[in-house]
Amino acid sequence: MPSNKPRSSWIDRVQALLRDHGEPLVLVLVVAVLLRLFVWTSYYVGSHAMEPTLLKGDFILGFTSSFGFRLPGSSHFLTQGQLPRRGELVVLQCPHSDDLCLKRVVGLPGDRIELVKQRLMINNVLCNYEKATGSQKNSVLEEKCPEFHHQIDMSKDWDPISTQVVVLKPDQIYLLNDARGDVSDSRTWGPVSKNNLRAKPLVVWMSLAWNSSDSGFQFRWDRLFQSWN
Repeated sequence: MPSNKPRSSWIDRVQALLRDHGEPLVLVLVVAVLLRLFVWTSYYVGSHAMEPTLLKGDFILGFTSSFGFRLPGSSHFLTQGQLPRRGELVVLQCPHSDDLCLKRVVGLPGDRIELVKQRLMINNVLCNYEKATGSQKNSVLEEKCPEFHHQIDMSKDWDPISTQVVVLKPDQIYLLNDARGDVSDSRTWGPVSKNNLRAKPLVVWMSLAWNSSDSGFQFRWDRLFQSWN
């Protein structure tokens, strides 16, 4: 015997919404997926390697088409975009890992890169270093190179064993952390293929400071919408 129980009102509303607006909703969903795959990406900064520029807990919005269009999951570009500029931040596939990394490009194809007493030299021109204004840490310096300048953290020394001269091949770039005591960059990896490039970071869209004592967090509102490139 069929039930005369009235149908739930929220089910009726959902069905009416899908009936009246189903096609636009599907279109919006498809566009959002395509944008996520080919245009925009989000990256979480999970280490201190890029301080003071980027802080652990920053969420970065990146533009994936800057370096060309690439099939998701593939390391080969369907179309070639422009190379990053010296001094730009990039998101890339970490060498020998499935993880993504965020580093600063300091060398492009054909460049001669050398680290002299922990100072960067590009094409035989030594970058200048001075105390950063506005920083409370004595270890934060302004690194001023011919085509770019930014702040770096020299609070930790690194092993000078990785200061040999490197001349980059036509498909290679050289990457450094802003926190120079962290050598998880080209000092350890060597030059990296430009095919590893994934996105150009644009802006901080959220930033969280985690409290180790109570596992809570605080929003860093002053970090929102900061950009660098």
